Amino acid sequence: MSSSDIAQNDQNSENKIENSDKNNQEAMKSKQKSKSKSKKGNDVIILDIPDKLETLKGRIINCIYDIIRQKPLIKEKDLVLELVFSCEPAKKFYEENHETQYFRFLIHLLTKKKKILKVKIKGDEKHVYYILPEQLGMFKRD
Repeated sequence: MSSSDIAQNDQNSENKIENSDKNNQEAMKSKQKSKSKSKKGNDVIILDIPDKLETLKGRIINCIYDIIRQKPLIKEKDLVLELVFSCEPAKKFYEENHETQYFRFLIHLLTKKKKILKVKIKGDEKHVYYILPEQLGMFKRD
């Protein structure tokens, strides 16, 4: 191998390194762009105005909150029955579909999001009750 061949190989390897650096920089720029695009969609402020909800789901969730607020430590079965008998949107839904599974789904969804809490009473490990997070202080002992 001559010195010109070695110099050319060195030049080729330097070009490869520069190309790989450029590719890495371009990849990083495209990742940053995709992150910035996703952040733009999250600039929404969510207001908690229960009277403005128009969906069936929202109106039934408001009824769930109202029932638990009036009757803390309520069982799921009693909560569903109370929904069917006292909440107008839930009553209409039940008359059309004759099923309560949707109400149970909403209760578990709220529990999963920690909007309502699932509690048990010491000594009564069988039954599960529901309360609002702000009601928890009423039942805790110092």
